[in-house]
Amino acid sequence: MYRGLLALLLIILILQPMVLELTVLEIYGSEGGNGLSIEYIGWYSSAGTSRIYPGSRRTNLLLEIRNNYNYSLSDLIGCLILPKGFSPSMGSGLCTEPMATNGSYLQIIPSNYVFQLGYLIDINDSISPGQYNISVKISYTLNSTYFEEYLSFNVTISEYPPLDIEVIDYYWELEEVYPSTTSASLTILIKNNGESTISNGIVRLYLPEGFEPNKYTITGLRLSPNEVSSLTFTGVDIKPSTSPGSHYGYLEINATTSTEDGVEYEGYWSTNIELVISYPPEPSVEIIDTGFREKIVYNESMLVDIYVTIKNNGLPTITHILAHLYLPDDAKTLDNRSLSIMTYEGQIGYGDIITLTFNDINITSNDSILENLVLKLDMIMNYRGARYNVSKVYSFALNLTKYTNYLRLASIRWLYNGQPAVALPSSRNIEMQIVLVNYGPRTIRTVVPSIELPEGINLRDISLQSYESIPSGETATLSIKLDISDDLEPGSYLSKLTLNLIISSDNALLFTRQDIMIPITIADPNDYIPILDIVNAYWGRGSPQQVYPGERLVPLYIEVYNYGRYTASNVITNISCYNDSISIIEDTIPLGDIDPGELTTASYTLDLRNASQGILRFNVKISYVLTIYGSYLKREFSKEITVELQEFEGLLSKGLEVISYSWTDQPVFPNTENVTYRVSIVNRNPFNIQGLKATLKLPTGFYGLYKNDTVETYVQGPIQSMQEFQIDFKITVGNVEPGLYNAKLYVDYILATGGPSKRILEEYNVLIHINDPRHSIIFIDSYWLYQSPEPGKYGQYLAVVLRNNLFPSMSGIYAEVKLPDGIVFTHTNSSHGKLYPSYTGVQITPLPSDIFKLGGLPINIESIIQQAPTQTTASKGDFIVFTIPVNIIDNISIGIYNISLKIFFIDHTSNERSIDVTARASIFGNIKYIDISLPRRIYIKDLVNDVNLTLNVTGYGNAYNAYLIIYPSIPIVLPSKSLYYLGNLESGETRIINMSLYYNPLYTASAPSIIRYGTIPLFIALSYTDELGYSHFINTSISLILHPFIKLNVHDIKAVYRDGNVKISGTILNIGSATAERIVAYFMYNGKNASTFIGDLDPGSETTFSIETSSEYSGSNGFLEIVYADSYDQTHKIRIPITVEYEEITEVTETPKPILGTTEYIVIGIVALFLAVAVYIMYRMMKQHEKRLKEIQV
Repeated sequence: MYRGLLALLLIILILQPMVLELTVLEIYGSEGGNGLSIEYIGWYSSAGTSRIYPGSRRTNLLLEIRNNYNYSLSDLIGCLILPKGFSPSMGSGLCTEPMATNGSYLQIIPSNYVFQLGYLIDINDSISPGQYNISVKISYTLNSTYFEEYLSFNVTISEYPPLDIEVIDYYWELEEVYPSTTSASLTILIKNNGESTISNGIVRLYLPEGFEPNKYTITGLRLSPNEVSSLTFTGVDIKPSTSPGSHYGYLEINATTSTEDGVEYEGYWSTNIELVISYPPEPSVEIIDTGFREKIVYNESMLVDIYVTIKNNGLPTITHILAHLYLPDDAKTLDNRSLSIMTYEGQIGYGDIITLTFNDINITSNDSILENLVLKLDMIMNYRGARYNVSKVYSFALNLTKYTNYLRLASIRWLYNGQPAVALPSSRNIEMQIVLVNYGPRTIRTVVPSIELPEGINLRDISLQSYESIPSGETATLSIKLDISDDLEPGSYLSKLTLNLIISSDNALLFTRQDIMIPITIADPNDYIPILDIVNAYWGRGSPQQVYPGERLVPLYIEVYNYGRYTASNVITNISCYNDSISIIEDTIPLGDIDPGELTTASYTLDLRNASQGILRFNVKISYVLTIYGSYLKREFSKEITVELQEFEGLLSKGLEVISYSWTDQPVFPNTENVTYRVSIVNRNPFNIQGLKATLKLPTGFYGLYKNDTVETYVQGPIQSMQEFQIDFKITVGNVEPGLYNAKLYVDYILATGGPSKRILEEYNVLIHINDPRHSIIFIDSYWLYQSPEPGKYGQYLAVVLRNNLFPSMSGIYAEVKLPDGIVFTHTNSSHGKLYPSYTGVQITPLPSDIFKLGGLPINIESIIQQAPTQTTASKGDFIVFTIPVNIIDNISIGIYNISLKIFFIDHTSNERSIDVTARASIFGNIKYIDISLPRRIYIKDLVNDVNLTLNVTGYGNAYNAYLIIYPSIPIVLPSKSLYYLGNLESGETRIINMSLYYNPLYTASAPSIIRYGTIPLFIALSYTDELGYSHFINTSISLILHPFIKLNVHDIKAVYRDGNVKISGTILNIGSATAERIVAYFMYNGKNASTFIGDLDPGSETTFSIETSSEYSGSNGFLEIVYADSYDQTHKIRIPITVEYEEITEVTETPKPILGTTEYIVIGIVALFLAVAVYIMYRMMKQHEKRLKEIQV
């Protein structure tokens, strides 16, 4: 039973819609009216837009339905029948009750009334855009009868809106890019013209070939509709091979977008981007100067340096230059090329100036201008990150100086053997010295002379006395040695001197030639012939003596005197006798040379065995040669002389006399071998001594050749009467005490008395003196060279000065030196060493000026330092200097130390000796270093800039008389003081010196180029003396950074209120280093603001201004405001309080004065009276004149 009921119920449910539909249709047909009709379908998104997309949520569906029945409807419910993919939104259903237009729900729907049904619908994102049919089932009650009615309509699901993106603009951040640009930035401005919002976009930019990198990606792009966004792509590099022009990149955007109602979907957009590569700008490089590095360059010069100064007038920066200088035909490089190449590396910015130098150019030109010089510059430019190559060619010419004969003849003189002379016929090797003066502006480095001589004059040698350079204004001496023919006539002859010159102009050389005509004067030899005469003739052996008839080998002396002014050379005398009884054994005697005023004797040997007393007559012929000045002229003359021969009257025998005895090599010291002891003796006999034997008996401790106590020697005769002669003995001195010793001298000699002669034996006492060597060499002083040393100082030089007090000569001098503890030799690192002297001799030149001379220094320290010793010998009284190179160890203390020297040498007697000497050396200490420190950066930003300079003193000693000198390279920045006297600086002291640096605005007005900013060097010099008085200098420099600054000084301000107007005027002076731009002056008074535009004001310039405005007077207070901009377009203000002066206009009322006063009337009366009297006088004179005329006519 239940199963039947259930089946019946299911059938009823299935058939119910069909029954209802039939019922509705029946109603439509049976009732009056047209039923329900849809009047309006509202289909809009949750955002209120009319477009609905797949995935839209809470879409509003509003149906306006008209009740076309003639009856009212009640209990109406409208239920949607949605297609697949449509569903009611959360919180809403498919069915709803009718509502009025005002939003209230309706229970009864009157006939012909339009009611609303509203639904919220979600659209599945999987459906496709298009038309979809929706039905609404409306159920209602009509006259208590339930009815259902279906209405259908279409809704549109729109396609997603596409990405509508517009590229508004795209540009490079640098405005232009070029091939080789690096790190460029590309900006693309895009606008979202679509309806959807880009919530998360991925932007990809693909660059064409020649750009790196070739792909960029930007994520997280957000862009609302109509919103503009900037896409920036940085770090773009453009390859140098990329050609200028248009290149195209590809821009795409993959984005997650959302509609107005929040529907998200994926969108895509792409476009091409034009990338413009500009042509690189042409270089603006100007040649501002060309020339030679040398001040003067001749038309034939070598090793010339050509410079070209260029200026970069363009904005691109030049980083590299390869410069080619193409030379004309009359110029070559050192390797004979017509092209000189040089390179330059460095940043050359706008306005920068550099100089290119082409070295070692040889010029051989006949003109005064070196033309057709072509300069090609291959440059690497850098502009806005771009590096590109560019070339530019310039032509220029340079002026040359033609060489004129700069060497001129100053004087000519003749020399022979270095003495003044004249040229004579037959002169040999006579020297003609020509003094040449360099009148040119440059130094003549080399002179190669040659000469063309006339016939009869032969060249032996030609050379310069010094082959050093001849500076401008200096002289050079040319030595020409000549041989003159014997038969050349006296007179003047011309010769041509040719000089091949090398002239230096700085580093350049000029090769040229100059000819000078030189007169050669040959003197008359008759003006130079000596005048010889025999002035005396007598018997004797060197002096007049008695000669007796019958003597054999008798000397006859004649005296020849030269009365002339020149020497007679090769004088030969020949004698002959008129008496046959005189036999002449030696008749010809050469006398050699007889100088002017010289008396020379000739001794002839005669045999008087057959002679008798009386007057003897002789003929003497003298021949000689004139050899002055290299000549050889023969002359001769004869003269008769007479000599008296007297008889013998008797002579007394005188014997010998010892007149002196001493060592030949004094002094002599103990332990001396083979020293010569000399005894001087005079022959008092009237005859000659034919031979003499001497024996010396020695005291104890003295030895002869064979260690015996006697020494023998023989003196060969003849020894003339009254003649002094010496006897020498070789003696060895043993180890004896210094002092005097007695010795015996025995002599045995033969007198030439004629016939058998006579033997004589004699005995004499002599003394022997031995000197003490202990104080023969003494210590004088010691000095440190260059500086006072300190502990721990290495490589020092100590000069030890000794003096030789006794030894006539010392050779092979060296010393064994023992230094005190703490001082060692630099080359052995020990306290023992051997040295040879660095100097021996007497002081002949002053000390160098840079070494402070302490009292008593007797030698030339400069020779110790700069010259190696040429000998190790010393004479008596000489100074001996040992320069000891030492290292001073750290552990030594300040003080005075003894140095032991053992001096070894060979003395004047060829004996080796050693002398001990103790020297002293003082160590006072010294400054090791003075550090000059300043701030790392010093900026010049104002007129006055304070800087602290710090001096740190390290070392053991002190610095005395310290001076600090500060000076700029250019006077744009000046120190407040240039010289600081610091006094003494102690070791370890830190001295801080405050100095002020002043900016000098006046320099920019007078400087050739204006300096606004940059780096300016400031030089610092420190001088001081050390403990020994040596001067030391420390030079350094710092860099001052000049910042451009503006400092306006407003003065002469005057503000006046008069008659309803306020007027202010003044003067503005720019005392800064940069230009104040767009200056405007504002005057604020009584709430009003008046202004005037002044313009730009350069550094060091001034201008005036005036502002006038109308206002009521509101007191004396006002403000002047100066507004200006700097070079960085930053605005600055200067506000100045102003006192306004009030001027009142006072009306002055003048009291009318009477036209004429009492004084005026008196003056007028006097003038009138004067005129009346004058008229009356004139009238009287006229009458008298007429009367006279009438009388004449009668």
